[in-house]
Amino acid sequence: MHLAIQGLNEEEKFWYGKLLVAVINADGQVHENEIDFLILAMHFLKGEQQTQLRQMMKLKTELPGLEKIPQGLERDQLLMIYTNLVMVAVADSTLSIKEQTFLNRVRGWFVFNAKLEKSLEQWTSDVFDVVKQRDSLLKSL
Repeated sequence: MHLAIQGLNEEEKFWYGKLLVAVINADGQVHENEIDFLILAMHFLKGEQQTQLRQMMKLKTELPGLEKIPQGLERDQLLMIYTNLVMVAVADSTLSIKEQTFLNRVRGWFVFNAKLEKSLEQWTSDVFDVVKQRDSLLKSL
């Protein structure tokens, strides 16, 4: 299962782009691998929206309004968005307290049930561990 970007409307795409910027900026350090994710994301946005996201990347403050989820998004789409945010957050082989806090807040906004919430919390930790192991393997070459 993947997030079908073409199935999102313009508001949903831009909101998702802002979430990506927010998770990248969460720890106050923008890593090259995180930027790669944003560049890929930019392809689904219009020129003006791309410019706005570039400007948002420069802000050191939290982006307002992210908790207002566009109404058309389904639960499975929110789950895919969350998993993508985790992949961006761990792209630099770190998961700071600020990034974890941001991801926890996002899960709260998405109002997943308790069982899924617990599973996602564990999955996030597992993904981070795998990324660290991958990084260690690559450094051993």
